[in-house]
Amino acid sequence: MNHCAECCFGTGVEADMDCPQHGIPVTASTDLDDTLANIRARAEAATPGPWDIWLGADWVILAPDGNREIARVPEPCGENAVFIAHARADIELLLTLLDQVTTQRDEIQANRDALARKVAEQRAVIARVRDWLAAHPTTHDVRQTEGYWRAQQDLRAALDGADTTTADGSEA
Repeated sequence: MNHCAECCFGTGVEADMDCPQHGIPVTASTDLDDTLANIRARAEAATPGPWDIWLGADWVILAPDGNREIARVPEPCGENAVFIAHARADIELLLTLLDQVTTQRDEIQANRDALARKVAEQRAVIARVRDWLAAHPTTHDVRQTEGYWRAQQDLRAALDGADTTTADGSEA
């Protein structure tokens, strides 16, 4: 949707044209944060809701006090009038839900990053133990105690098949 910074009158006006009401260049932001900020600003500037609707010769959308007309829609376009009347509350609800989803997404990403760091740490430990095992003999040496030998064999068995690759695919 293209609009000037002052209103939504320029809606439908080609980008890079001036708003016919304010003479301000019309912008069409593709940045999500800018778009949401513009939607929030328009919602905050709009007449508070909930808006009401009634049918006379035309559909009329009224402010909550019932005295101020928000919009008038020709009678055959009743679906549009209902949409407009609910837009105030719907936009507010959608922005609230979007904030909740964004917060959840940020928490999930933070948890994922923390888990990835822990996995990398564990893979590095496994790699160090494997290196240590590789540096020690695989045959029983009389100088080694039986407990040491069993522990070494148990470690080898436990690490057999353990994943030590890092997130980038390299070996830890």
